[in-house]
Amino acid sequence: MSKPNTATFDRAVANFFAPLAANAKLAIQQLGDGVYEVQGKEFTMRIRRGTGHRKDILVTLLPTAERPADNDDLSKEIGLGVVAEFCGETLEESSPDTEEEYLRSAGDLAAAAGKLLLSYLLGDRTDFAELKNFVAARAEKAVSEIPDYRFPKNVRKEWI
Repeated sequence: MSKPNTATFDRAVANFFAPLAANAKLAIQQLGDGVYEVQGKEFTMRIRRGTGHRKDILVTLLPTAERPADNDDLSKEIGLGVVAEFCGETLEESSPDTEEEYLRSAGDLAAAAGKLLLSYLLGDRTDFAELKNFVAARAEKAVSEIPDYRFPKNVRKEWI
């Protein structure tokens, strides 16, 4: 399957993420082509159609107060896989080859979002500061593992 088309992505959101939002009495809205969000009390979940080589769906969490005006700005968002790792779990990565596999993957992501992100959206979970510290430590570790190399003056090590 090549990159999923908009209709397939929209169907995945309607079939799996919209019921998740409705069950939690939260609204889901489309922000633009390939971007949806569910806004909770303090946090927002975004669902994005993958735009790279992989046929994926990106589910992220961010503080509602820090939502950027530009829907393409992911700098404040924390991915579902990172939240899972913070919670001691692992998400199974998938690269679906068919529309059916893509929809199954969307269902799996929605179930994981329900388990890991919904409590943030509903205001039941209060450890976001620890999650941010976890992300910062993870990034710092990744940068420290980059081998020493003489980067050109216009390239910083942490950009790699």
